[in-house]
Amino acid sequence: MKLTTLFVALAATSTMTIATAGDDCVTPDAIVGQGAFPFDSSLATTGVEGQAEAICSFFGSSAIANDIWIEWTADADGDATIATCGTAHDTKIAAYPSGGCPVAGTSLACNDDSCGLQSSMGGVAVTNGTTYLLQIGSFPGSAGGAGALNISISPLTTGTPYCFCDGGGVVPVCGNLGAAGNGCGNSMTAAGAHLDAVGNATVGADTVVLTASDIPPNQPVLIFQGDTAVAMPFGDGIQCAGGFLVRLGISVSATTSADTASMGVVVSVKGGVTAGDLKRYQAYYRDGASACAARFNTTNGYEIQW
Repeated sequence: MKLTTLFVALAATSTMTIATAGDDCVTPDAIVGQGAFPFDSSLATTGVEGQAEAICSFFGSSAIANDIWIEWTADADGDATIATCGTAHDTKIAAYPSGGCPVAGTSLACNDDSCGLQSSMGGVAVTNGTTYLLQIGSFPGSAGGAGALNISISPLTTGTPYCFCDGGGVVPVCGNLGAAGNGCGNSMTAAGAHLDAVGNATVGADTVVLTASDIPPNQPVLIFQGDTAVAMPFGDGIQCAGGFLVRLGISVSATTSADTASMGVVVSVKGGVTAGDLKRYQAYYRDGASACAARFNTTNGYEIQW
């Protein structure tokens, strides 16, 4: 039972409420992107929409009182965290698809007390450029108030790394083992280079970005796509992607990383991927200062189910 809520309710005096901007889901306030967005529900009324969502049932109530409505447009693909943590009053929040007032049963997420008496919805899958409707209010019986809505987006990880040069499988010719999860050691770091990916691996809506990191700077880096998983010594590293190979792109970066986005590559288009394909990826890079003979090395492999 929320004793704090009861104390607030008992202490409250009757005041006249005045509708504020965003008080009605027909005319929500609009925000874009990530950051801290101030709000004030002190004068907000309680609407009829979003009051009976099953996933909003906390402490015996599905209602969200003193609610204001915000139309938020995501600026990245990923998992969003939408929170009022740090706000002084007892909050309760929900998220819906945009396109007018919410239809009953369409809530995407809802939360009451994830951080004290404040709220945090994590893991809300969002798409760059898509708008969502947010309901920001308080637990029934609690007063509204001023606060900040904090929004952040974590990139979607996609796929699975494999084929590591850490001694658990094939050993490179030079014996230059890397760290767990990486390719073989190189002249810049004994831990070796790493290949990872984020984004949406959907053909036709592909936002996948493959990134090779911890590579020696000012050296050519090539990223390949293959059909099969292999594991054999190759140069100063291990070849992990085999079968029919497609070179997705090449770059020479002054930094210690290279990615398909900076190469101007849409992975599924360049690789000729169709829905249902399982593809393997790997980066090869020149390592002119290597103590090993071949002077080129590889990252770990990375597989993506499209």
